[in-house]
Amino acid sequence: MSKIDEILKVLDMKSEKEQEDWLWDRKLIHEDESLASLAFRLRDEAEPHEFDLGLYEVYLYLKIADVAFGFWARAYCKPIHWIIAALIAKELAKENANGQDR
Repeated sequence: MSKIDEILKVLDMKSEKEQEDWLWDRKLIHEDESLASLAFRLRDEAEPHEFDLGLYEVYLYLKIADVAFGFWARAYCKPIHWIIAALIAKELAKENANGQDR
């Protein structure tokens, strides 16, 4: 299983608490930081193009067929979706730096 696939599996967790615990375990969230704040921080740290690719990966993983990607990204996206997209963006940046194709 690739690192990106492992990150996407967080979306399968049963509760937001379980997802938040996963973030704490990886020391991604700062003390007194909300998921929304973390989402904005990680988004700002990511390259815009790679973040967009990560968000599209999340959209595909969730198998949302009845809503167009652009509308989903603006209207339905939750902080955890942005967080996962930003983590995928980091992995894509690593792969690109190493000259790997996904």
